[in-house]
Amino acid sequence: MKVAVRKELLNEIKNLPSDLTKDVLKYVVFVKYKKVVDTDQSYFWSKRWQGLEKEADRNIKAGKVHRYNSLKELRAKMGD
Repeated sequence: MKVAVRKELLNEIKNLPSDLTKDVLKYVVFVKYKKVVDTDQSYFWSKRWQGLEKEADRNIKAGKVHRYNSLKELRAKMGD
């Protein structure tokens, strides 16, 4: 970003009330985040999803997850 644009931006926000300044900062963080993470994949980086990923990893390590090669194999294991 050119220096003139930065100065203009700073001049615009320096007189804003603090609540609006916070909104501007939140937007800046959003723009930076969007640049790093594809918005179509942003759900994956949510705290909730990451917690679920950790839970799944624990279940795999504890042997609570089983893999089957077919639905027929799963049904046989379940006694269906």
